[in-house]
Amino acid sequence: MAQETAEEPVLRLSEWLESLGADLSGIGFEGSVGHHRLVAGTKPCQSLQCSLRSRFMDFVTRRDSEVHLARFPLDQAFTARSIINHSIAGPGYQQASRGLMDERELIIFALMTERLKGSKSPWEPWISALPNTFDTPAYYSDVELEELKGTNLYQAARLLKQQMAAVWKRLEPLCVQLLREEGIHTDPPCVDDLIWGYSTFWSRGQAIPVSLKDVTEVEEGLVPGLDMCNHSVPARARWQLQPALNVLNVTLSPVNAKIRLAQASDSGPSNIFLMVERSTACRPGAEVTIDYGDKSNEELLLLYGFCTDTRNMNDQLMIPLLDTGSMPDDPTMEARLMLLEQHGCKPQLFLPFQLMENIHRPPAESRHLGSSCYIPRTAFDTLQIWCMSRQQLAEELSRKTPAKLPEPDAASKADLLDLLVHLLAKTVERLEGPQGTESLEADLGLLNRAEELPQRMLHSIIYRAGQKKLARHFLQQAERAALEQMGAPSPSNPK
Repeated sequence: MAQETAEEPVLRLSEWLESLGADLSGIGFEGSVGHHRLVAGTKPCQSLQCSLRSRFMDFVTRRDSEVHLARFPLDQAFTARSIINHSIAGPGYQQASRGLMDERELIIFALMTERLKGSKSPWEPWISALPNTFDTPAYYSDVELEELKGTNLYQAARLLKQQMAAVWKRLEPLCVQLLREEGIHTDPPCVDDLIWGYSTFWSRGQAIPVSLKDVTEVEEGLVPGLDMCNHSVPARARWQLQPALNVLNVTLSPVNAKIRLAQASDSGPSNIFLMVERSTACRPGAEVTIDYGDKSNEELLLLYGFCTDTRNMNDQLMIPLLDTGSMPDDPTMEARLMLLEQHGCKPQLFLPFQLMENIHRPPAESRHLGSSCYIPRTAFDTLQIWCMSRQQLAEELSRKTPAKLPEPDAASKADLLDLLVHLLAKTVERLEGPQGTESLEADLGLLNRAEELPQRMLHSIIYRAGQKKLARHFLQQAERAALEQMGAPSPSNPK
């Protein structure tokens, strides 16, 4: 059989999408198999399938300022609901998933299984155009994973692989049975197939507002065709649901979200439109990109397999408190965790990049610890609770309603600063010491010759260098504040 050319999968995908009601007149697909991208066509979308009768909808669609490139029917999105209700594949998934999977797991299971079906899958033109592999840590070899040593992502990636193996033990019999019942003869499925489904879901999924009776819920899934859009900041395009709900570009979240929203008064069918500003419309053949949301490099690398740069404004340093050894065998730990929960805190510190960049203009919600040291209010409250004595914990927990934590006295503030310095020093050691990778200076030297580095190594270094910058900065500021608290002169800020 003749080997398929690079153009044939793109043609089959376009024809398949159009047969389902999509309008692709303003876009096209380019690239090699598994690495397609969405590009601008020569004319805008021809079928604006939404009501233009009311002034409200005239405003929402912004006909004068935006060009519609493509339309994707919402009922063709790959969601748990559409999978279960599919006329051909649905019955098999209804039986296989009954009481054994949540909606998110069902989508991942279906992605994996439909890929194994090959040409017998009703979604084959789309599935076959998806990547065969990803650059996320789930796909890293043991050697590649060593580039993340000392980071939170290193432990997360190792844990993810263990979790995938455990989930596969539960899902493997269901997958084998479903394929056998449908007469699919293929190589025995394995955990790598599940990891592919997981990676596909998280790297290409959307959180889509859908109207169900009087309630609008955010439904997770993939939109075939739209999922070919890559990320850029600023984005060249955006997507919007029409008839419009009062929510735009909802970002896929690790937590299922259900929200009640007002819906526009329009009885027409729901579609997702891809649109660009008329003043910045892409030239024909130029890539059409969207913004994946305000994500840190840690999230970008974990979900999509890339980082932006070491100055990602959404970056943050997460310091876990439970495994630092700072308070071993604490008999009051249960009370401490309970009080944290009452105040909306977790046993973790989150120190954001914005505080490092805006040191002279700190956000209103930050707390000043002395010198130039600012931390978020939630981090301050977490440290304060972590330093409380047994008596202080008992007094706070005895309140009928949680009250604002009392302002710490000088001694308590000194304890708080000592704990912060200790935690940050341990973090710097973990990132740059024997259990981590090289020093920040070594990482920056590697990034000076980025073009010579393999992609996975490059993005691992970008991520870990950003973490080292944050840890060093906050340690430096905390040490100055601690010296100031003791009445000792603090060293001048470095240039």
